[in-house]
Amino acid sequence: MKRLLSLLLAITLLAAMVGCSQAASDEKQVSKAVTGFLKETFADPLKMVAGDDDILAAAQKDSEEWQIISEMMRRTKYEIAEPVIEGDSAQVEVTFSSYDIGKAYKNMLERFTETIIEYASSGKQPDANDLIRLASESWKAALGEQEEAGQIRITPFTITLNRTPEGWKVNDYSANSEFIDILVGGLYSATGVN
Repeated sequence: MKRLLSLLLAITLLAAMVGCSQAASDEKQVSKAVTGFLKETFADPLKMVAGDDDILAAAQKDSEEWQIISEMMRRTKYEIAEPVIEGDSAQVEVTFSSYDIGKAYKNMLERFTETIIEYASSGKQPDANDLIRLASESWKAALGEQEEAGQIRITPFTITLNRTPEGWKVNDYSANSEFIDILVGGLYSATGVN
C-alpha cells in the first residue's frame, strides 16, 4: 500500500512538474513575442503610423518635423509585465514611457497663433509659404522644448496574443488608435484624431 501511494505521489509530482514547465515555456515565448513586436514597431515607428497610406508615408519621410517626431518615438521605453495566459490566448500589460508629443503639438499651436497675431498686428500679410515656414519653425521649437524638458508621458496598454501552430502571435495593432496614440506620444489624442 505504501508503494502504491508513493508511486501515485511520484506520478502526481511528475505531472505537476511537466505542467509548470509548459507554463514557464509559454510565458517565456509570450514575452519574447511581445518584445520582438515592440522592437520591430519602434525601429520604424512611422511605418505603423502611415500604414498603407503611401501619400502620408511620403509626406512623413520628406518632413523634418516628422523625422524629429520619429526619433523621439524611437526613444520610447517600455516595461513588460508577466503574461496572463488562458488557453490559447495571452495578455501582457506594457507600460510605455515616451515624450509627450501631444503636449508639444498644443504648445506649437499656441506659439503659431501668437506669431500669426504678431504678423497681423504689424500689418504684414503672410502668404502660404510664410505660414508653412512659421508652422514648421513653431513645430521644431515646441518639439525641441519638449525634448529638452524631458517631459514624459506614462501610458499602460494591454497587448493580446494568440497561440498559432507557429507559436505565439501578437494581434494586429496597426489600426488600433489607442496603440497608435501611444506610439506617437499622445499626438493623436491632442489633435482629436481617432
